[in-house]
Amino acid sequence: MSCLRNAAIAIFLFVSILGAQGFRATVVGRVTDDTGAVVPGATITISNTGTNESRSAVVNERGEYSIPQLAPGQYTLTAEYTGFNKVVRSGIVLETNQQARFDVVLKVGGITEEVQVSASAPLVTTENASLGNVVDQKKIVELPLNGRDYLQLAFMQPNVFATAQGSNLGFRGGLNVAGNSEIANQYILDGIDNNDETTNQPLHRPILDAVREFKILTGTYSAEYGRQAGGQIMVTTQSGTNVFHGSLWEFHRNSALDARNFFAPQKPGFRRHQFGGVLGGPIKKDQTFFFAAYEGQRRGQQEASLATVPSLPFRNGDFSSIATPIRDPLNGTFSGNRIPPERWSKQGAGLLALYPLPNRIVSPNFVSAAAGHYKINQWSGRVDHRLSQSDSVYAAYEFADGSEFYALSIPLCSARDVPGYGCDELQRTQHAVVVWTHILSPRLVNEVRVGYTRFGFYRLQQDRDVNVIQALGIGGLTDAGKTPFNNGAPQVQVSGFATIGGPTNLPQGRHDNTYNYIENMTFITGQHSMKFGFDIRRFPFNSFFTSFGRGGFQFDGTFTGNPVADLLLGMPRQADRNLGTPFHNSMTFASGYYFQDDWKITPELTLNLGLRYDLDLPEVERVNKIASLDPTRGTIKVAGGLEYYIDNTSPTGLSSRPQPDVGRRLWVTDKSNFGPRLGLAWRPFGGTSTVVRAGFGTFYNHQIVGNGLTPLSRNSPFRLRQTSGPFQATDRPDLADAFSGIPQVVAPGIDPNFRTSYVNQWSFGVQREIASNVVLDVSYLGSQGHRLPIAWNINQAFPGPGPVNSRRPLPAFGNITGGYISSIGNSNFNGLTARAERRMTNGLSLITSYTWSKAIDDGVGISAASDTSGSNGFAQDARNLHAERAVSDFDVTHRFGFSYVYDLPFSKTPNKTLRAVAGGWQLTGILTLQTGPPFTVFSGRDESNTGAPALQDRPNIIGDWHIANQGPDRWFNTCTLLPNGTRRNCLPGDNKAWLINAAGTFGNAGRNIIRSDGLKNFDLGVSRSFRLTEEVSLQLRSEFFNLPNHANFFLPQESAASSSFGAVQRAAFQSQTGAQRQIQFAAKILF
Repeated sequence: MSCLRNAAIAIFLFVSILGAQGFRATVVGRVTDDTGAVVPGATITISNTGTNESRSAVVNERGEYSIPQLAPGQYTLTAEYTGFNKVVRSGIVLETNQQARFDVVLKVGGITEEVQVSASAPLVTTENASLGNVVDQKKIVELPLNGRDYLQLAFMQPNVFATAQGSNLGFRGGLNVAGNSEIANQYILDGIDNNDETTNQPLHRPILDAVREFKILTGTYSAEYGRQAGGQIMVTTQSGTNVFHGSLWEFHRNSALDARNFFAPQKPGFRRHQFGGVLGGPIKKDQTFFFAAYEGQRRGQQEASLATVPSLPFRNGDFSSIATPIRDPLNGTFSGNRIPPERWSKQGAGLLALYPLPNRIVSPNFVSAAAGHYKINQWSGRVDHRLSQSDSVYAAYEFADGSEFYALSIPLCSARDVPGYGCDELQRTQHAVVVWTHILSPRLVNEVRVGYTRFGFYRLQQDRDVNVIQALGIGGLTDAGKTPFNNGAPQVQVSGFATIGGPTNLPQGRHDNTYNYIENMTFITGQHSMKFGFDIRRFPFNSFFTSFGRGGFQFDGTFTGNPVADLLLGMPRQADRNLGTPFHNSMTFASGYYFQDDWKITPELTLNLGLRYDLDLPEVERVNKIASLDPTRGTIKVAGGLEYYIDNTSPTGLSSRPQPDVGRRLWVTDKSNFGPRLGLAWRPFGGTSTVVRAGFGTFYNHQIVGNGLTPLSRNSPFRLRQTSGPFQATDRPDLADAFSGIPQVVAPGIDPNFRTSYVNQWSFGVQREIASNVVLDVSYLGSQGHRLPIAWNINQAFPGPGPVNSRRPLPAFGNITGGYISSIGNSNFNGLTARAERRMTNGLSLITSYTWSKAIDDGVGISAASDTSGSNGFAQDARNLHAERAVSDFDVTHRFGFSYVYDLPFSKTPNKTLRAVAGGWQLTGILTLQTGPPFTVFSGRDESNTGAPALQDRPNIIGDWHIANQGPDRWFNTCTLLPNGTRRNCLPGDNKAWLINAAGTFGNAGRNIIRSDGLKNFDLGVSRSFRLTEEVSLQLRSEFFNLPNHANFFLPQESAASSSFGAVQRAAFQSQTGAQRQIQFAAKILF
């Protein structure tokens, strides 16, 4: 039994936390006398000035000390030893994940004599090679942030870039760090996982005034960090102290103060209120503390739209106003171009009646104004409690409950031009953490963390309360109402008129859960400061996703010569539906283990040695409802031991048979994920003013889940897409029974030998404190990514003439629209950065950063297959991925950022008049300048005849596409030569730049060869504070976002087949940074 116990203890000491534990700080230093001799045995005590909690350490024989696991906050450090004066250093502020060095010189004297020193933490990172920076609370709450989103502060750091324009994840607040994908970041809140497991974006957004610090690590960080190879983005919330403190606020934006969008004829109505408050203080002095926060947001937005809808006579079957005769599909023509009511289809007439009546004489004949709205309530609470001198615990809980209604323009839902078919979104996020810290000895500290996050949301069509399908008797869709919320109208597309009906991708919803257990140990001995630990994460998540669950119908005049008449007769050109269950319930499991040793080789040289091991288990579905194409057998393998093969005699087109080689997991468990870390920090001149740092590491990404694997859960045989048509004029389709034939087989898949992607990184840099409280950091960071996931069309037809399917490797399967996921991608990144920071001194703090970089890859990865970003998903030639190698969609060559907080120096002037007029003023600002991201030019049609989407083929380059007068009307030379010799999109005097690829061939134009517009943005904040009492002050502030109102443009039209080829049609960065000028006013009471 004792052997087992000892083995368990050994394992416990060897494994302790992955990437979430490192938000606490460590204090290190060297103690000498005034002759330079070390003073072993001296006692170092560091005390938190807010809570009076203190920790002590004894200086070792080398004169060194280390005190780990300190909560970020303000501290006082004391050094004492018999025969020497006592040294007290006050005003120390420890930051998230900081290793702060405080060397102490003791002078001979009585221990009762004190030497008082005022000192802040050093700006230079002296103990490790990690690249990253902290944004303190003053900048967090004072800098102008549109929407009060802390993630905007990330872009103040080098090697951090906004996601590619058009990214499906960009509106969620994603970012690209050091050449990594936007789904390769790790978000940490109070040391616990804070990731949306489905999209791998930040989950819970804490209330801004409840955030103490925000830190982002961008490269070559230590082995304690993992799960993703991109940025490690950490937020530490505020805790209470022995003094009550808090604030109340109201932020207000109104469209009356905003500028007009560059492309909009008028400003839409907009109003937003953000209000709330925080309060923190003691429950029991020096022992128990609390901090609580609330914020609410209410937002309303008017949307206007023009559309063409059928006229009242058309709705009554009267087409006499048009000269073209309306054909009668049964017997010639209709008398007087009027369709008698007895010929009307109940279903068609019912769908036609869903259109609103015209309200304008001119065309478009319908104008609408609809209002969208947003509401959220958010709470957070935290309690810190000191159990004893050796034990402390804290618990924190975050909760947000929100709802949003999109009336017309609908992110992630199909937009509509008529009201009544909007989109409701309901969201709830929860984040809970309990942390116990136990000090076994001054050299040995253990920490246990338990965390839970949950995200639930529903995205629902507006007309879900009416079962239109059942009421009208539309055939083949009677099961629609059996799916939760799946009522409402089908999608109706009538050529030349507005589309009606709820979005085809609704309803949908999901509930994601993350259970996180973390334990870590810090052990200090001699020259070594060691950390080791483990992190276990369990991810159960369930979802439902409906695609064409209520069907979709297209009417184009095939049967009568008029699309509205076709609708009235109930005769669609094409009918679409999906069959099968939309539910998906999965589980994944991940764990990480690390060992890190910071070895103090000499007082000036620290070597960081680490090793990390990550293990991710592939997804398991509760009832084995995931499937994957097996291209070697031409079948679909289903988890749990089945495979389905094509069988045209079956009603579904598929039949099954046992396949014992298929387990519950569809790809192998990658057990080879060992990641070494190596870092060096050298102070060549002693002291803390200059440090040279270098690092190397191998970093593994968390395996794909959620959206990345969604196609596997919507795969055949669980979901079957059926398209009836396109029908010909001689056919007689009927909405009462429009579906016939065998459903299409949908068969995306994943390589059974799929492996975990990884990135090798290396860095070198120099930091120097060039003046008091001013540091300059010049660094280089390089990386190579390997085994990156790419979704590609494994069943793409070979280019050539004739029917497409006969040229596919698997003729029985069509386009693999969800892609076949393989770990075959590669990337490369090089970034040279310079960053200067002035810590708040004499009322002024500054941060300036510059990045010169290049990111290259050979595909956009699995997260962007349906993006409207520069290269649009799949490769032109699936068998030649090397031809896709180019700068990344998110590549930015130059990026410059500058921010400041300046308290004007008149609050303490002895001149009362000047103090009354000019006292209390503050100026803040953020300036962002960056070059534009790249994009790709497409032929616009499937010229290669491979069955590809329109934006996949690329043309040939035959001339210079650069132009002298670049502008939104024409961003580049669009002069295009068609294969028949016709010129298109040419201006007089233009040289031909593009040649559309000949039939059955691919073009030679590369991916991402043209740059779009960059970003120029300056946000300004102006505020003034008034002291109401000794303890209470009022702050009034104005914030101007994009103050110069510079127009930042979206990607130009990329399709050479479009008449607007090369034209910019909308502004970029519409959600926050870079939108038209917006003005916000606020009032805050601080106490």
